[in-house]
Amino acid sequence: MIKKIIISVLLVLLITVVAAFLYLNNVYIPKNLKPLVISTLEKALDKKVTIDQASYFPIRGVLFSKIKIINKDASPFLDINKIDLSLKSLPKFKGKDISAQTKLVVQGISFMQEKLKVEGNAAVDLNVEGMSGNKPLFKAILTIDNFRVSGIPPLADITKLSGEVICTHNSLSTNKLGALINKEKIDISLEGTYSENDLNLTKIDLVYAKTHIQSSAEVRNFKEPEFKLNAAGLLNLEDIEKMLIGITLPKLTGDCKLQAQASGKISDLNSLFADVKVGMSEGSVDKIRFSNVDASLTLEQGTAYFEPVKCTFYEGKISGSGNAKVFQKELPVTAVLDAQGVNLAPLVKDLAGLDIGSGDLNANAEISGPVTDLNALSGNGALKLTDAKIQMPSKLGGFVKIFQLDQLSQMLISEASATFTIAEGKIDTQDFKMIADMAEFAATGYATFGQYIDFTVEIDLAPELKDRAGIAGAIIRKVRARGQLPDKIKTDILMQDAIKEVVKEAIKEKGAEILKEVFGQEQQQAQPEGNIIQDQLKKGLKGLFKR
Repeated sequence: MIKKIIISVLLVLLITVVAAFLYLNNVYIPKNLKPLVISTLEKALDKKVTIDQASYFPIRGVLFSKIKIINKDASPFLDINKIDLSLKSLPKFKGKDISAQTKLVVQGISFMQEKLKVEGNAAVDLNVEGMSGNKPLFKAILTIDNFRVSGIPPLADITKLSGEVICTHNSLSTNKLGALINKEKIDISLEGTYSENDLNLTKIDLVYAKTHIQSSAEVRNFKEPEFKLNAAGLLNLEDIEKMLIGITLPKLTGDCKLQAQASGKISDLNSLFADVKVGMSEGSVDKIRFSNVDASLTLEQGTAYFEPVKCTFYEGKISGSGNAKVFQKELPVTAVLDAQGVNLAPLVKDLAGLDIGSGDLNANAEISGPVTDLNALSGNGALKLTDAKIQMPSKLGGFVKIFQLDQLSQMLISEASATFTIAEGKIDTQDFKMIADMAEFAATGYATFGQYIDFTVEIDLAPELKDRAGIAGAIIRKVRARGQLPDKIKTDILMQDAIKEVVKEAIKEKGAEILKEVFGQEQQQAQPEGNIIQDQLKKGLKGLFKR
């Protein structure tokens, strides 16, 4: 009899549990809890919220599946694959106070706002400790697991963002929060307070490789967040290349001291405003060195304006201004540069590996185009070299041998000037002029960013050297120099131009002297026929340039 009673009681309890389970999952949760959660979220976020399914499982708790939060324009804002809500302890009531411990596990988070995308998983351990008026007093530990942040060009994706964010009812801090940017670790430390609609971070400490930035920030209106930021610290230029993607930068070195202010809407990159001041004692771009950098940058409507930028550059000064479209992948720039009193010798040594002597270089240039593709840059400028004592580089001066004058190898350049254009990866000039103690040169041609040169040079020897150069001094005026710097330069005598432009004039004015020198004979009384002279000159010139 007792056994039957026990079995009957157990059956009743089982039926009650099953009925309660069915009631919760088929009536209460879908018709009461689920609409309540949706309406609460929609009111708080001012966005449309949908939940595909809400179910209760014993021990595990309540499971919400496929939660979608949608902007008013129907674009996605936040997708969550599933949320597990479970009680770690039963609620305790004491008067009007309530205490409880819950755990919230959120999987498959995907936040989207324009190009910005945040993906990952999280868990929240929540300990409600009582009430303050209508607001609960609590402590929550948010554990972030393997988050990924992308869509902030040209910044590389932030991966493996993990750590803890510790929150109370009005404050937050972090513990061991870090991530990877291009496989280099970044450590993040935060402290601050918050309210229903605002966040005030009194400490933001970022350490990435050799870079260390300390800042503070405010975020207002969580529905459409706007921020203000103040930052200062040390930015290592080598770290910039590590943080960027899709951009091939020249090799950078140096430590920048930064002071910055920024503000704007988080959802609209073009609304961002920033004012940045930069100082640097020394640094380099590729092989080119500079020091005492003083620069200001203003970011507005997606464009960074650089003005003024000043630095010491090879004993001279450089100043410049310009702008860059920083949120465009190609990073297009426009710049105006001016250089005064630059010592050419160490600059050429660093740039091309040549020892050429001293000289003061003044130059100016206007440049525009994408930094990511030097071949697409365009611009123009001018340069002037004064007070120079520059020896003709041995690797560029092979053509002087055609005159058979050894002293030309010791020629010193004193002045030079040119205007130039930049297009299709080339720096082109049509009016390069150079004055030396033994000759004057006029050149046209180009040099590429890959250090390939192709110049046609017109040579005018000093009068005392023309006679000593003999026939070469009389008829050779142009030479072509081309090849890869610093040591693969080929020189050619432009015979066609020499014959057409010089030989005819030389025959007319000094025909007898030239014939005597070339062929070693006295000029005949009778003038040879034109075709005979031409044949003899061809043979003589052929013999001359053969050796």
